[in-house]
Amino acid sequence: MYKIVSFIFFLLCFNYSQAQRQQLDANNVNPKSDSTEVVKKPQRNGFFQIFQGKPGKAALYSLLVPGGGQLYNKRYWKVPIAIGLDVGAFFYARYYQNLYNDYNDGFFYLLDNPGSNFRGYTSANNVKLRRDDFRQKMEYGYVYLGIAHLITILDAFVDRHLMKFDVSDDLSLKAGHEPIHLADQTLNLSSIGFKINLSQSPKRLKDYKLISP
Repeated sequence: MYKIVSFIFFLLCFNYSQAQRQQLDANNVNPKSDSTEVVKKPQRNGFFQIFQGKPGKAALYSLLVPGGGQLYNKRYWKVPIAIGLDVGAFFYARYYQNLYNDYNDGFFYLLDNPGSNFRGYTSANNVKLRRDDFRQKMEYGYVYLGIAHLITILDAFVDRHLMKFDVSDDLSLKAGHEPIHLADQTLNLSSIGFKINLSQSPKRLKDYKLISP
């Protein structure tokens, strides 16, 4: 369970560091000018800086309201999923919390009234075992709630970043021969490849061409 929480926290920190790196790279690009040099004021780093920009707003809305970031990103089909994760984990934790409180009261009731009956139990030790089991499930429920909420926040943050990119429909397949020149002969090997145009709206970034032998 702690490994899962650590992994989610690592993903959040990684995405934040990538956003910081992109911002620094953008600030280090100086526009060409013959007489004027533009110097940008360095920005302060902080935890709340992650909520700046559209990806940050999406993460903030998901943090405040379940499904808020998905609604901001116009991923309407994700909204009920995000709400269902949070609500389901919350009611799971609350269900076992109520059982824990009930059996905790029954445990002390049997201690004060030996020989009495509580939900079919006459031994305080047996009630204590059930109470401890419910407490463990309650604690896991709240951990599940935290993980589910972090997942929705991370989904809104990353999804908003990816919305700036789109894969073009220009997907082409190319087959042919690639000559290889050796010391005393020339070999022709068949090759096949495909090309994907990756662009950032509204202007194209670059074309990537992958060739596999």
